[in-house]
Amino acid sequence: RRVLFRSAETGADLAALAGAAVLLRGVAAACAAATQVARANQVELHSCAADGLDLLVEVSAEVAGGTGVGGSAIGRARAGPVQRAGVSG
Repeated sequence: RRVLFRSAETGADLAALAGAAVLLRGVAAACAAATQVARANQVELHSCAADGLDLLVEVSAEVAGGTGVGGSAIGRARAGPVQRAGVSG
């Protein structure tokens, strides 16, 4: 289960970063990029939304199997520009 959780968290992080990199092109472009990266990491994108210049995503990772073997995990991530403490832009 721990590996499945890490897979979901990593997939969410990478999808959010990919989407945030193109967010200025629009939410549709950002979510398309996030979807592509999520699929490449074998997770499924369930939600994708912008919050200002940040992109928020939720993904799931699943393992099929018999009783006690299969399972799923949810990963959530937020990515956007870095804001340094004490520095105004």
